[in-house]
Amino acid sequence: MKRFLITVIFLIVCVICGFGLVSCQASTSPPTKPSGNEVCENCKKMALLIEMQKNKLSEMTDEDLQLNEQAVDYMHSGDYDKALEILKTLESKYTSNSSIAYNITCLYSLKGETKLAISYLHRTIQYGWVKWKYMDEDDDLNNIKNEAEYKKLREALETIYP
Repeated sequence: MKRFLITVIFLIVCVICGFGLVSCQASTSPPTKPSGNEVCENCKKMALLIEMQKNKLSEMTDEDLQLNEQAVDYMHSGDYDKALEILKTLESKYTSNSSIAYNITCLYSLKGETKLAISYLHRTIQYGWVKWKYMDEDDDLNNIKNEAEYKKLREALETIYP
C-alpha cells in the first residue's frame, strides 16, 4: 500500500510539475513550467523512491517465468482468453509485478480494449516500469499509442528517466 501511495504521489507531482500546472519548487513566485527536459528536485526524489521500491519486488519462480512466456505466446497467437487467464493468475500471485502488468497492457491493446490497456499501463508504471523506449518499439501497444493518456504517461516517463 505504501508503494502504491508513493507512486500515485509521484505521478501527481510529475503531471502537475512536468506539464506546467504548478511549480514543484517551493517559492513565492508564480508557477512555472520547467524548461525543456529539466526535472525539478521533487520529481527526482520521487523517482528515487520508486527505484527503491522496484528493488523490493518479489522475483518470479522459474515455473512462473515460463508461464508468463507461455501467456505471451498465447497472446501473440491470438488466444487472448488463455493468455489473460494465465496472466491474471500470475497477477494475483505477484500483485506488484510490472512485467505482468505490462503484458496485460499489451494484451488489452491487441484486443482493441484501449481503456483497459491504459488502465493497466497506469498500473505498470505504478509497479515500477520505466522502459519508455521499449514501449516506443513495442507493436503490441500500437492501438493505444495515439491516445492522449498514453502520450502523457510516456512523456512523463521520458522526462523523469531520460
